[in-house]
Amino acid sequence: MTSFTRIDRLKRRAEKLNKLHDKISVLLSRLSLFRLIFFPS
Repeated sequence: MTSFTRIDRLKRRAEKLNKLHDKISVLLSRLSLFRLIFFPS
């Protein structure tokens, strides 16, 4: 039983991390777009 609960916890943690990663990647892509628009090299 303990191994099952551990796996479940790991899965939940992974899902949270994935959501966080998605948010960060979206923010980074927006920042790069703003840089291209406002600060053209």
